[in-house]
Amino acid sequence: MDEDDPSAGKKTLFIIDSVDALVYIANLGCIPLHVLAARRGSLDQCDFLTVDFDIGERSFADAVRLALDLRVVLDDVGLVGYPKTSGQKGLHVLLPMGPGVNFETAKLLVELLGRLITDKNPTIATMERRVSQRGPRVYVDTGQTGPSRTIVAPYSVRAQRGATVSAPIAWQELHVALDSTRFNMLTMPGRVEEVGDPFAGFTNERPDVGRAIAALSRHL
Repeated sequence: MDEDDPSAGKKTLFIIDSVDALVYIANLGCIPLHVLAARRGSLDQCDFLTVDFDIGERSFADAVRLALDLRVVLDDVGLVGYPKTSGQKGLHVLLPMGPGVNFETAKLLVELLGRLITDKNPTIATMERRVSQRGPRVYVDTGQTGPSRTIVAPYSVRAQRGATVSAPIAWQELHVALDSTRFNMLTMPGRVEEVGDPFAGFTNERPDVGRAIAALSRHL
């Protein structure tokens, strides 16, 4: 990399703001696709927050264990999580917020959830942002929620061997023996035809976020 070259290390990105643009970049084979947690017209409101289980050198099973612990908390406080594979090595759980939730509130909520999960599993999970201080633990990344933050889109193909996909999965499918590499560009069409879309109800969720934050005090 030439340090004197102002373009060194930069990437060229498309901003997709219409169906036609999506079709265009799909026709070009552009991957991966990332999405903001807000929609045009309400960019100051958080549609969903993200808990990203970045496994590093640990097993995918550890991410599954942490996500299942998270689900217990979500069920208790009245929130709904939608898990998906990252398409690489990790696991994401997206939490729809419904309308009218600002990013400050969403960031507070995701930080509380991350802290609960790492406090319960200190030997395998951490929220430490410094790589050198994490040790051999899963990084519970709560920093993917913000007005300028993006996450790989559900069903996006990833640019890696096997053309794996960031695959939405139902909670009952999430178990420690799950092989996330089975979800790839070749297998996903048949999977969707067979099981449908596990994210079908995502945009219809209307959780009571304020009540959920208050209920989290029982776990702190």
